[in-house]
Amino acid sequence: MSVTKPLTVYDELDELKGTLRSAEIAEVIGRRPETISRIRRGRPVSRRTERALDALYVIVTSLLERFGGDAAATRFDLFRRRAELGGRSAADLIRSGEIDRVLELAIAVEAELLVSEELDALLRRMEYRGSPQAEPSGTREVERFLGEHPELRPTVALVAEAARSLFGADAELVLDVLSDVDSGAEELYAGIRSSLPVGVATERLRQLYRERWDGALDAVADRLTVGLDFS
Repeated sequence: MSVTKPLTVYDELDELKGTLRSAEIAEVIGRRPETISRIRRGRPVSRRTERALDALYVIVTSLLERFGGDAAATRFDLFRRRAELGGRSAADLIRSGEIDRVLELAIAVEAELLVSEELDALLRRMEYRGSPQAEPSGTREVERFLGEHPELRPTVALVAEAARSLFGADAELVLDVLSDVDSGAEELYAGIRSSLPVGVATERLRQLYRERWDGALDAVADRLTVGLDFS
């Protein structure tokens, strides 16, 4: 399925058939399978059917991007019941005509994908931190950096509080100063160390980045990175 918005409902239907069977498309939009098979370019499509197909296209496109083009995972997620939807699925929303809820869900999926991409970038940086060559810069360098950027201290305290809340009372915040080899630009790395399993800790980090504390991290993103510490 392409990332470019199709021009017509016929284009959307053609692309949807690359992920869903015609019977599945019919089931989601509340139509008979033969109704879907009769849709041809040049033949009129009811406004209700057009809106339902458009909503289905939007959510399927978002899910495909989330799952890296995996059609099976997309189909599963389309029909799975969600706690945040009161036990209903995305397919249920489309079938009942709740188009605005579908759009909200698609936006939420895209936001989660963005967070995942940010987290993947953090994890790649954590590989550097965990390598034998990456020696911690030390308390003196951290204090020197915070002295040059005193505006970071309240945010660091906020991160420490959130870490204890999300990762447990035993969570620690390990601070280090990282320097870019090429540009020499520096930033503070706040690594959360806890006893949680890696998978659980990674999900908690996702949650921490989703909440963002009303933009507190955004304001200092060029000087502070929050990640996990496994040292």
